[in-house]
Amino acid sequence: MLAFHHHITPHKVASISLRASALPLRVQMAEVMANAATSALGSIIGKLAAMLTDKYQLAKKVESGICFLRDGLSTRTWLQDGTSIS
Repeated sequence: MLAFHHHITPHKVASISLRASALPLRVQMAEVMANAATSALGSIIGKLAAMLTDKYQLAKKVESGICFLRDGLSTRTWLQDGTSIS
């Protein structure tokens, strides 16, 4: 399972503030917002990857179940009247 964890910590905010102290407030806020958006996007991508994996595994189980039922029905039909359904 893929997971992306990017969290904004107080240390990151402090380093951004110290590094950007010469920049206009508008630019500093844009950088903080971009970091927050990147963090949220990483979290969403991780959750979507987990959901996709779960859905794929479910689809494979359903496919396997359908094949099992089809084969069982085919065998039963063959045993009953000597014909096969394909």
